[in-house]
Amino acid sequence: MCGIAGIINGNKNSKKTLQKMMHSIKHRGPDDNGTFCDEHAGVYFGSQRLSINDLSPKGKMPMFSEDKSITVCQNGEIYNYHELKNELSTHGHKFISGSDTEVIVHGYEQWGTNIFKKLQGMFAIAIYDIKNHTVILARDRIGIKPLYYLRHKDSMYFSSEAKSFSSINDFSFGNNIDYENINLMLGFMFLPKSDETIVKGIKKLEPGHFMKIDLKKSSSGDISIHKYWDIENSSNKLISKDLSFEDAVNELDKLLQKTVSSHLMSDVPLGVMLSGGLDSSLITALVKKLSTSETLTFTAKFAHKLNESENARSIANYLKTNHKEILIDTKDVSANIEKHIRNYDDLTTFDGGLITTKILCDEIKKLGVTVLLLGEGADEIFGGYSWFGISQLPYSFLPDIFKSAIYYYAISRNVTFNPQTYYSYWNKMFKSMHNSDTFKNVSNLELKAQLPNHLLMKVDKATMAASVEARVPFLDHKVVEFAYNLPREYKLKGNMYNFNSSNEKYILRKVAERYLPQEAVWRKKRGFMLPMGQVLDSDISKVKDYMFSKDSISSKLLSKKQVENLFIESPIGIMKMQKEYLIWRLFLLEVWKKEYAR
Repeated sequence: MCGIAGIINGNKNSKKTLQKMMHSIKHRGPDDNGTFCDEHAGVYFGSQRLSINDLSPKGKMPMFSEDKSITVCQNGEIYNYHELKNELSTHGHKFISGSDTEVIVHGYEQWGTNIFKKLQGMFAIAIYDIKNHTVILARDRIGIKPLYYLRHKDSMYFSSEAKSFSSINDFSFGNNIDYENINLMLGFMFLPKSDETIVKGIKKLEPGHFMKIDLKKSSSGDISIHKYWDIENSSNKLISKDLSFEDAVNELDKLLQKTVSSHLMSDVPLGVMLSGGLDSSLITALVKKLSTSETLTFTAKFAHKLNESENARSIANYLKTNHKEILIDTKDVSANIEKHIRNYDDLTTFDGGLITTKILCDEIKKLGVTVLLLGEGADEIFGGYSWFGISQLPYSFLPDIFKSAIYYYAISRNVTFNPQTYYSYWNKMFKSMHNSDTFKNVSNLELKAQLPNHLLMKVDKATMAASVEARVPFLDHKVVEFAYNLPREYKLKGNMYNFNSSNEKYILRKVAERYLPQEAVWRKKRGFMLPMGQVLDSDISKVKDYMFSKDSISSKLLSKKQVENLFIESPIGIMKMQKEYLIWRLFLLEVWKKEYAR
């Protein structure tokens, strides 16, 4: 696990710029670093290493082929690298380390860019093919690991985090704020564009894509972007038309065991983030079953009704894990909001979990744990949200325009701030899915929009800021493909006339019955989130100072009267909630602007 950075078509100052870029992401890999510079070609690669597998110097990056013609940097984990290593060995490739990155080096030698289709894991990869004068950047299928790039003047820059681009002498966030994207983001809980940010010029390589930069065609490189994976075109050999529900439960159980087992590879201490909900509880149970080491679990505790620590504690007691509860003080969150938001150079989500996850990981790191397994992703692929219900009776009879309207409100909770504008944008995305199966359309949008820009961004930035690696077994692409290709009724039981939240993720609950007590399996879904109203109220004067400042983002998007109205309490519950949501979103943007766009 590392942070990577690089410059293509660099100049005499590029070595110094690269060092600054690497320093800005040192938290992603504080254990070691390495660089490669081809000054004649203007190619510069850098890596900050968080040592997890093969702690020896042989695992150092950038890593080279035997003839030094291929150079690779990687941020991530390749879970099937042992299988690929054995396959490549039969083709005559020699390995000198136990690092998964070396599989990418030899895999590219053997298969070219088809190597990405063979990799099973989370990754952001940079390859320099010296003989063919080509640089290739690639991102994993689901977008678990981020990869940013910036074309500035005659050079191309890339990095695991956008903050690296602040190291470029004549580029600043402040002069390039993208108010159009910020405005769009306010209507959601996240920026629904998978290739853009709220800073003009800073782009994200989309999940399941690789970029090829051909240095032979021009000094700055001829750039092309290619898709190597898409869930709509995926298939799973375990799925057949006559697969019974009982057989599907058995296959999913085996697949999850195999996946979690592969995610346990680590030469450093490993734990589980246990919220007490179904998903993280099942991951914990599988870790307990498959690991030979003591199972360490961690959860957040709030002095608030949203607190789920009792549920987590009951699961930990049932599974006999070594459990730690970490208290999160909402007053402390407000007092240190600037420090927390500093971790989110690419603020594409307003999820309160971006703060709680970082606080948790800071404490977990102090306890000596470097790798964490999380239950992220199960809701999106198995139908764990209420809005999957638009695929059921009676909503299934509605025209798509009404289904997408219900879906939009469910994910945004916005009916007061330009709802028609945002809904129109979402409706276009919904219609672009072109699938007669509404459940698959929703799941596809969750995978393409919500996960990479919202939930996975939060997880990556929060954990890596604490030098902790997060692993998400439910988002292994084999699991995602299996879930996506299952019949809807295996995932979502009943219809909206007899529906309750325990009918969501039905097949996953049936697997969980084999490992967890009944009350934990069928417990009503509860959110695990930061009580944002409590955070805002703990220092409302600070919130107002940010939002009413003359150069605020709020002042550019709303009139002074509109901002003032947000702080007038409404007697209507839904209006009070709407105002709270909008204040929270604007406040986080104001703090981000103060930290990054001065």
